Formats: sequence, structure tokens, C-alpha cells
Amino acid sequence: MFFGVDVLAAVLDFIPKILGAVLGVFAGWMWGQWQAGSAWKKREFNNSILLSLNIIEPFTEPREDKAVASLKLRTLFERDLRHVMRNTAMQSEVRAAMERAKAEGPVLSFPEEDSWYILNTILNQIAEQFAAGTMRDDMGGEVQKRWYVFCLTYEHSELMHQFKPRILLIDKERFLAFPKEGEVLLESYKHEVRVDTIRLMQEKYEKHPHLFMELELAL
Repeated sequence: MFFGVDVLAAVLDFIPKILGAVLGVFAGWMWGQWQAGSAWKKREFNNSILLSLNIIEPFTEPREDKAVASLKLRTLFERDLRHVMRNTAMQSEVRAAMERAKAEGPVLSFPEEDSWYILNTILNQIAEQFAAGTMRDDMGGEVQKRWYVFCLTYEHSELMHQFKPRILLIDKERFLAFPKEGEVLLESYKHEVRVDTIRLMQEKYEKHPHLFMELELAL
């Protein structure tokens, strides 16, 4: 009899704990669903990060359309932010920078003492994309090599269909030579946002070089 009472008491004591755990899981699931729905409505996909190759072709001769250069955008990868930056403190730093970018401009800014760690993590992800060229070069194979510059951005313009953090990768020589004014030939009018971003990047590169990193790529 006493054994039965003890068991019943233990069960009754355990039920609230089980219910609490279940309710906690359910509340977490509901919160996640609400966040996902809110992000979908705002078109803010801040849990992913995209590597965007910006292909610049300067025009040296005058053209009838008066364009001074062309710009093409190509995605090299899109990954979960948590897989690119596994450190949660680093993720929080980037998310905070994205919020600031809505008011301050698209180039993400970080304290100088933190910037290298964030950008070096990105550099490793980019280098992985071109590992075959690096190994071919090391083995004496024929490769082409060029220096590239990159930074993190968060463009939040009405012209864009969706908002997400992007790594903008640009040939360094062409980035520095990108015309600071004049029309640029684009594949879509929505890419006008990127023209403004690149010109802002040029200013930031001169004044705040710690927000950028460079690497040599081989193919």
C-alpha cells in the first residue's frame, strides 16, 4: 500500500516537470514559427549569408549609351550563417551590424579589434571554394591568379526583393578603378543598389580598411 502511494506521489511530482518541458518545447516552436513568418513578410532572411561575385568591366572608349562600365552579379554560394560562423558571439556581432546598417549604410561595420576574426572566418570559406586552383598551383600546374577584396554588406533598399547579409567579392584592381560617377551598364535595374554599394565600399576602403580583407585566388 505504502509502495503504491509512494509511486503515485512520484508520478504526480513528475507530471508538472514533463508538462513544463513539453510546454517549453511548444513555446520555442511557436516562437520560431512566428519569427520565420515575420522574416518572410519583411523579406529579411538574416539566417543565411550569400557570397556574391561582382564582375566589373570598365569601358575605356566612349559609348553611345554613355556607360562608363558594366557590372554583373553572380552568386558563388548561399549558406546558413551558423555554418559559416560557428561562434555564437560572432553571429551576434554580425546581426547587430546588420541592424545598424539599416540606418548607417550597407557596409557592415565592426570594432577594429573584432573585424579581423570575422573577416578571416569569411576568408576561409571563400578559399575553400577555390581549393582546386590552390592545389594545382602548388603542384606546378598552369593557373591564373588574381587578388580579390571583400567585405560584408547588408543592403536594405526597396529595389531589392529580399534582404540578407552578403559577402561582396570583387577583383581588387577593378574595384579600385570602378568609376566613382557615371552610368553603369547593368543586367537589371535592381542592381543600381549594388553600384551605390560599391562606390560606398571605395570610400570605406580608404577610411576604414579594417572592414575589408584581401586574398589571392587561383584557378
